[in-house]
Amino acid sequence: MNLSNQQPRAIDVTPDPAMLQVLSKLEVPPEGCLGELIDNSLDSFRESEIPKGKIEIRIEQDTLNYSDNGSGLNIDQIEQALTAGASSKSKVGELGLFGIGFNLGTSKLGTKTTIFTKRKEDSSWITATIDPLKMSARSKNKRYELQPEYVALDTDLESGLIVRIELRKQYVGKLGRPRSVSNIRAKLGRSYSYVLRTEVPGLPAKFAGDKRDFSLKVNDVAVTPRIPCIWDQDREMANGAKAVQSIDTTLAETLVCQACGYEEPEDHDGPCSECGGDDLILQHRRIWGWIGVQRAIESEEYGIDLIRLGRTIEADSKDFFKFTDPDTQKSELEYPIEQTNAGRIVGEIHCDHVPVEFTKQSFEKINHQFRQVARVVRGETWLRPRYARQATGNINESVMAVVYGGVRRVDPGERNLIPGNGEKAIHQESRNWMKKFHDGIEDFQLDSKWWVACESHDKIKRNANTGDNNPSGEILGPDPFAGSANTNTTKDSAKSKPRTIKEFAEEWRAGATKREDLSKALYLKAIDHKFEISVWETLVEIKLAEDQASRPSFLLTTSGANFEVFVSKRHSLISSYGRTATDIALGEAAHHLANQGSKASFGEVLAELLKSYPDEEKSEAVTRQKCDALKSIFRARLPKLLLKESSKIWSSISNAEREKIALFAVDNTQTDLDLLGEKGEFARYITWSALTEVIQEFPELIFNNKLFTQSLGGEIATEAARRVIDTTSAAIMDLVVFDRVGEGISKFERDRAEISISFIQERLNDS
Repeated sequence: MNLSNQQPRAIDVTPDPAMLQVLSKLEVPPEGCLGELIDNSLDSFRESEIPKGKIEIRIEQDTLNYSDNGSGLNIDQIEQALTAGASSKSKVGELGLFGIGFNLGTSKLGTKTTIFTKRKEDSSWITATIDPLKMSARSKNKRYELQPEYVALDTDLESGLIVRIELRKQYVGKLGRPRSVSNIRAKLGRSYSYVLRTEVPGLPAKFAGDKRDFSLKVNDVAVTPRIPCIWDQDREMANGAKAVQSIDTTLAETLVCQACGYEEPEDHDGPCSECGGDDLILQHRRIWGWIGVQRAIESEEYGIDLIRLGRTIEADSKDFFKFTDPDTQKSELEYPIEQTNAGRIVGEIHCDHVPVEFTKQSFEKINHQFRQVARVVRGETWLRPRYARQATGNINESVMAVVYGGVRRVDPGERNLIPGNGEKAIHQESRNWMKKFHDGIEDFQLDSKWWVACESHDKIKRNANTGDNNPSGEILGPDPFAGSANTNTTKDSAKSKPRTIKEFAEEWRAGATKREDLSKALYLKAIDHKFEISVWETLVEIKLAEDQASRPSFLLTTSGANFEVFVSKRHSLISSYGRTATDIALGEAAHHLANQGSKASFGEVLAELLKSYPDEEKSEAVTRQKCDALKSIFRARLPKLLLKESSKIWSSISNAEREKIALFAVDNTQTDLDLLGEKGEFARYITWSALTEVIQEFPELIFNNKLFTQSLGGEIATEAARRVIDTTSAAIMDLVVFDRVGEGISKFERDRAEISISFIQERLNDS
């Protein structure tokens, strides 16, 4: 309501026509639009030294409401904020770099925007409504004025800004959906992680977060910061350097013209040399932050976050992993270039002085200031020592080069900070733990879980190499010297307690892999018995005393009728005689269950137990089923991967295989055969032989974490790339026998197919 007949003065918000045109064409996601409003609020909190900044966003069916408890705006500031093309913002020290930020954020989200604002010294709120459509429709060169009003609001805010946006059609009923709101909340938590958080496990306090007390809510739920999951600062990498490396470089101060952005030396006296403006502000320049090691290797979520005044402008940037030759301007990726197309170098670099692009989704990369950041972070030469020496005679000593040198290899163990199970790296398990870290589960906040897996891997490897399965020297069971003349030995052994079965089980479990396909709750009718079985494959030798022979397996009862079965993968039954862990585990279980009563024999129990594991039957039918399932995965994913080169790839396939694909398509679809070469349609019916032809001719579309996880490396990795291509093709060719009609393949062919299926499955990109 109007509080008096006295109204604020009319404000001139005549837009720059060119600016309206630009705003209408910009691609900015909803969270980016909200970021424009949040940036202005953060500026307000900083300038007014608000002790507890608070921003609340509510997204409803057809409206979005935004509020902050900042310092509020006076009438002149309202006019500047609502004028598309106005530039009231300082080019130094503020997130809201462009005066059009408010217009950009509101016009991309809505059709009409109403603001309410009040300063502490004001007795009333001022409101004004802006309609971009009416502004655009005005006659050329015609002024566009608004008449603000004084109103009373029922709110607890003493000062601040409230924005009400009437949503555009594409957002009505969609933006406020729970999943959409959750996504916005997550993305804002990523963008404003530094200003929202107070600590990061493993990171020095000076890098942990902003000291400001600031809260951000979307639909009454607090936005939580996305915190980096890194190895502790005191862990050491393979090169002996710490797993977190800091950067803090102060550059020379510069005068920046507020009219055109031109830079002058600090001692410049007089107006701007570029435009003649007299509003020059001294800009402090500092590049600071950290680079460290993520606890898990990821295909996408690694890289450097580039931050400006607390807001992450670019997340997971890979820019600093490339070397650009200053002479040829050709760029080459230096990390990662090993046999995995994934990485774990992460970090955060603050460069508040570097200009950002119009929509604040990236920094101005061609700007000399950003190039200076690159020089500080990664140096001016190759990260690879051999290449750097050839180019300059010296190695790269930048912070990025130090971390690169410490984690380039991905062999499991303590040295490389890669969790393992004694046989290989457990990348997927490590990623699962990292998800639990981000979910806030307490046991996964520190890096101890990852470190124990590194330690246990090395312990198992050492034992396997030395044959020493008791490196600690503990007595395993009765003392073999008991009763001898050596009284000191007898005395010492009397003090040593025999190890319990549970203690042995803990050792077997260290580095073991749980067979989820065999671990389940079951009921056997033959013995009328309910139980739960857990099966573990361990690389540790299974024996209960030093003088005992190694056992292939051991069954340990847990609670009630439940039990665990441990199977040693290094036992001769597996390594020399070709038995499987499944055979051994189920045999051990059947023996145990048959002894629970006299209702059924061992053979009867085993027969019924095997029926609960139909996939374990070793037959051509089962192998063929696995093969068909794998082919279904390829046929579902390949059309998208081959889409851009579809016609070219179809033409490259041999006539014989094209005929087979066409025949299969005729039997299974109404697709016009003349269109098989378009949009990757042929891939829906591809044969194994045709797939190997595609792999040989177009490997870049198949590997590098696309269909398969293996990397082809850079240009210098020709031999390694050829090995990856040929071994994968050979494995797939072992499955060609299943393209035949009917049954009747040999045992040798089936066994090779089983091995090849496992080989392919291990290398499939599971995303």
